[in-house]
Amino acid sequence: DLTITGNDIICENENTIIEVKGGGASTQYLWSTGETTQSINVSPMVTTDYYLKSVSEICGKIESYDTVTVRVDPLPLPEFEMFPVQPPYTITTNIRFNDISTTPLGSIISWMWDFGDGTISSAKDPMHTFVDTGMYLVKMYSTNTFGCTDTVAKLVEIKVDFNIYIPTAFTPNGDGLNDAMEIY
Repeated sequence: DLTITGNDIICENENTIIEVKGGGASTQYLWSTGETTQSINVSPMVTTDYYLKSVSEICGKIESYDTVTVRVDPLPLPEFEMFPVQPPYTITTNIRFNDISTTPLGSIISWMWDFGDGTISSAKDPMHTFVDTGMYLVKMYSTNTFGCTDTVAKLVEIKVDFNIYIPTAFTPNGDGLNDAMEIY
């Protein structure tokens, strides 16, 4: 008696090992993939049936014939946008990160954001203010109803906030008050 084991539900771009439990030392295996080992590592792109035929080495007769179906669930298509849309972003800018992910089937059920500065969020559309200048790799992980997760990442540059004050009037009359125009 042969039993095929392995994870029979995977997400796109994943793999699973299908293994035969049972059979004797003299049993030979033939998979529909052409492999002749007791276990095979498969990574189908679509739902696929794998067939196994076991043959007894002693008498040459087929002992067992079995099938396992590996179902392949779709990955979500993660994407996000930032508001305000136009950089530059500064340490005083409160940035809204909006999830615009889609999935071929089902729906998006959870999000995880990594802002690249040591802070994370599980909100769908979080707000975040960076406290220092620099380049930050913001990653968003989205998970769909099948439990499949994918990620998207974007660089965000946070610049120094410059304020330039220009006087609106000056009186160069030699009285020591507002005699010169200065930018500071």
